[in-house]
Amino acid sequence: MTLKLGQHVNKWEAWRVKEAALRVIYGDEEEQFKWLWDYCTEVVTTNEGTRCYVKTVDNEEGKAVFQRWGGQLLVAIGLDPNNNIFPIAYGLVEVENKVSWKWFLSHLYEDIREGIDEHEQEYWTFMSDKQKGLIEAFKTVLPNVNYRFCVRYLHENFKRADFRGHTFKVSLWTVATASTTQYFDYAMKKMKKFDLKAFEWFGDKDPKIWSMAFFSLTPKCDVLLNNMCEVFNSFILDARDKLVITMMNMLKDLIMMRMEINREKTEKWEGTLCPKPRARLLDNIKEASSYMPIKCDKGKFQVCSSSQANQCAIDLEKRHYTYLWPQTDRVPPLPPPLTSKKAGRITKLRGVNPIEVEDKGKTQIL
Repeated sequence: MTLKLGQHVNKWEAWRVKEAALRVIYGDEEEQFKWLWDYCTEVVTTNEGTRCYVKTVDNEEGKAVFQRWGGQLLVAIGLDPNNNIFPIAYGLVEVENKVSWKWFLSHLYEDIREGIDEHEQEYWTFMSDKQKGLIEAFKTVLPNVNYRFCVRYLHENFKRADFRGHTFKVSLWTVATASTTQYFDYAMKKMKKFDLKAFEWFGDKDPKIWSMAFFSLTPKCDVLLNNMCEVFNSFILDARDKLVITMMNMLKDLIMMRMEINREKTEKWEGTLCPKPRARLLDNIKEASSYMPIKCDKGKFQVCSSSQANQCAIDLEKRHYTYLWPQTDRVPPLPPPLTSKKAGRITKLRGVNPIEVEDKGKTQIL
């Protein structure tokens, strides 16, 4: 500005000019909050099945007002059968804390619980990056759901605790992806031998929320990363800094267009399985071809592979399996020594009589 126009503008003047330009383009923020009731009514009317909720407080005169402008955007993102993101709900709150999360989760539960008993919450899995007040809100609103913590954010906290480097990262992911409790214990023992402080860092971390070995089998979900929200954040990047009505309208349009594109793709699919689950199933079938099952009882099998130590017992009725060669800390015994001697009676030299004389290796009788 100074070089091109010869005018000096400080940062506060530039900020006021920017705000004035945004008001011209997107409207005034105070005016948009006045339109919020009409906007919600229009969305509910024109989009069947959609629900809108508005939170207000009473001022000294007893009138309903909004507590704060701006705020924080909260979202709930799910996975569809093809492993793609499926936006479920989003909301703008004054600040991210236990109260705002409780309000958001209460309305979310009210919308999705139709036809579902309260005790069936165990079929649901929620994952987050441990936002402020979210865990406390889950305990209040959805106490029976399966809650998990994103392993990527767990690794970030692990690095902040001064456990950096490729070896620490591999150790963490080995423990997180362990499919059995036996392998989980084995991986933790290896970490303990490598670095005792790193092992102790996990002392207050409940493995039920970050390790596959302790995940519940009820919800049938093995997700470890919260990539869904990361993808959605990049998807709505242009809308997040807009005013409330403008932002909500842009989010609605983006989600509506995405769902229509995915709907058109499904019409071209063949078969009963979605493409991504089918590809994963084929990979598992190919990998399973190297194993051989041996039936030993009703619903019980011993599964063998080319490796003697990679065998397991499977019980289909109990949906349980165990490795037949568990890892222990005992020092293995030494193998038998290598020898070239033949088995059998040891050969001895014949004794020499006094009347016999040895001459150059030959015995002569006098």
